Amino acid sequence: MIHAMIDGTVIASIHSWNVLLTTAFAVMVCAFQDAVAFAILLERHGTTRRNKQIAFVLFGGSFPLGTGIASTLFAHVEDFSNEAMAVLRVLIVPLFLNMAFELAPPHTHDRRTNLKTALLFGVGVAVSSSAELVERAIIGR
Repeated sequence: MIHAMIDGTVIASIHSWNVLLTTAFAVMVCAFQDAVAFAILLERHGTTRRNKQIAFVLFGGSFPLGTGIASTLFAHVEDFSNEAMAVLRVLIVPLFLNMAFELAPPHTHDRRTNLKTALLFGVGVAVSSSAELVERAIIGR
C-alpha cells in the first residue's frame, strides 16, 4: 500500500501533460503487476473472499490517497522549488530501486542472460532518467 501511495505522490508531482500521460501509463502497468502478485499472495495465505475485497479496496484507494496528500502538501508549501522536488525524488527513487532489486531475476552464470538483464536495466534507467530532459525540451525551458 505504501508503494501505491508513493506512486500517487509521483503523479501529483508532475506538471506536464506529456510526462503525466507516460508516467500514468507506467504506474498503471506496475499497478497491474502489483495487483496480480497481491492476489496470488492473498490466495496462497487462504484469505477469505471478503478480506480480499477489503484488501483490494484499500490497495486501490492508496493511489488517490497518495496523490491527495502530495497535492495538498504541494499546494500549502509556498514556492515549492525545484530543489524541494529533487529532494522528494531522492527519497522516492531508492525505494523503487530496492523494490526492483527484490523482484530481479535470480543470478545465473549464463553470460547472455546476465548481459540481457543488464542491458534492459540500463535501458530502463536511461528512459526514466531522460523524462525530465524530454519535458524540458517540450516546454522549452
